[in-house]
Amino acid sequence: MYLLRFMSNKEKQMLLNHKRLFNRNPHGAEFTNSKGFCFMEIYASDINDEAWVIEDIKYHYQYLMGIVNDETGLVLEADKSLLKETRGSYADPYSPGDTMCALEYCCDEYSLDNFTPIYEITKVDDDDDMQIRRIIT
Repeated sequence: MYLLRFMSNKEKQMLLNHKRLFNRNPHGAEFTNSKGFCFMEIYASDINDEAWVIEDIKYHYQYLMGIVNDETGLVLEADKSLLKETRGSYADPYSPGDTMCALEYCCDEYSLDNFTPIYEITKVDDDDDMQIRRIIT
C-alpha cells in the first residue's frame, strides 16, 4: 500500500540514512486510538501519476495542517500487515467548527528495511503549490 507521512527534516534524514525509528507514544487526543508513527493512505490509482499523488497529498494536508510537522514529507510503500488501522479525529476542513474521523495507519517503528520511499514532498503549501520529487532507490 502507498502511504503519506508529513515529518521533520530530521526524521526524513534519519530514515534515509537507514536508521530504524521508534515511537511508542499514544496520541493524547480524546477521540483517537492512534499510537506511534501515523500514515495516511495514498489513493491515487496510478502511483506514477504525480498529479494524482499531489491531489491526494493536498486532500490530507487540509485537515492535518497545523497538527503535523510539515517541514517535508514522504510517500512510501509498505505492506499493510506492518500497520495497525486506527482512527483519528480532526477539524473538518469543509465544515468549520465540526470534526471528522480519518482512517490512519500506525506503527511503533519503521525503517528502509520495510518502508520504501517513492516521493519526497519538496514543497509543502496549503495552496496549489505542493511539489514532489521521485526518489530513485
